[in-house]
Amino acid sequence: MNTKTTSEKLNFLKKIVLNYKNSKDCPEIAIWCPYCENSNKNKLKMIVNVEKNLYHCFVCDTKGRSIPYLVKKLSEKYYSESKNYFLDSSNQIKDEWLDILNQLDDNEEKPEELEKVEIPEGFMFCALNLDAMDPDIRDVCNYAINRGCDDHKMWLLRLGVSNHPNFRRSLILPSFDENGIINFYTCRRIDAPTTDMYKYINCNASRVKIIFNDLNINWKKPLTIVEGPLDLLKTNDNATCLLGSSLPKDSALFKKIVKNGTPVILALDKDAISKTLKIADDLMKYNIDVSLMDTSYEKDVGDMSHEMFDNLYQNSCKLDASSLLLNKISLI
Repeated sequence: MNTKTTSEKLNFLKKIVLNYKNSKDCPEIAIWCPYCENSNKNKLKMIVNVEKNLYHCFVCDTKGRSIPYLVKKLSEKYYSESKNYFLDSSNQIKDEWLDILNQLDDNEEKPEELEKVEIPEGFMFCALNLDAMDPDIRDVCNYAINRGCDDHKMWLLRLGVSNHPNFRRSLILPSFDENGIINFYTCRRIDAPTTDMYKYINCNASRVKIIFNDLNINWKKPLTIVEGPLDLLKTNDNATCLLGSSLPKDSALFKKIVKNGTPVILALDKDAISKTLKIADDLMKYNIDVSLMDTSYEKDVGDMSHEMFDNLYQNSCKLDASSLLLNKISLI
């Protein structure tokens, strides 16, 4: 059984690659992709998650669930040693990085077929372009920083920017499923006022069938739920968003919460209290522990400071049948 810490796993990879980018307390590292074979090894387009044993290149779309398999491609002399740090499944299937992600567990219900989502053309990580020559790219990065996003969050949420005309001067917030495959993205046009109904560019994919950034979620720990992706800039790390203000019982997120018995902290906007209580009621019927965070101090979570969010999070109130009823009565 592998007992290596996250830090030990990251340090092992760092001694193999020439260049890398890694944020403190983040289990992911950005490296040069050996499959792209780009001569410029400063192009860090592959993300490796050492805790989930996943890797994914945003350029050539190579992906897999066996880091030793990747290590062998990077430097074969480290292959044997890598198996002391990571699970090796490279000998299970010939085309491991493709097949293992597509194979189904015969004991599980076959998942719904989802619309294929492509990463926006020209996508680049904000964290690698803070000092870009292009002023539009710098402006997008500064927009994220001014909204309270630090280096850790930039990497955790994999915030991006693009010089493609369709996405220029827009902050790209992509989402990835549990296998590291992109399943959604939204883009915030930084020049559009908050009142502009066209301030967001969303991909054409079902919001009910996906879980926003499932890749980041530890289902054994309390899960913070907010309304939109930009709210995630202010939350704790184990968080996701509804991509709206409702949580249908047939949604992928609702089903996975119930399946795992995951405790939930609801941090929805103050103007959505009736919808918040509806979500809480639905979850509690399945014996899910639900707590409410008081968001009445600001218009939405995205407007809070990190300090305010942390304080309100720590003081979240767990609901029971009586308190839920009292909250409902207060709306009458």
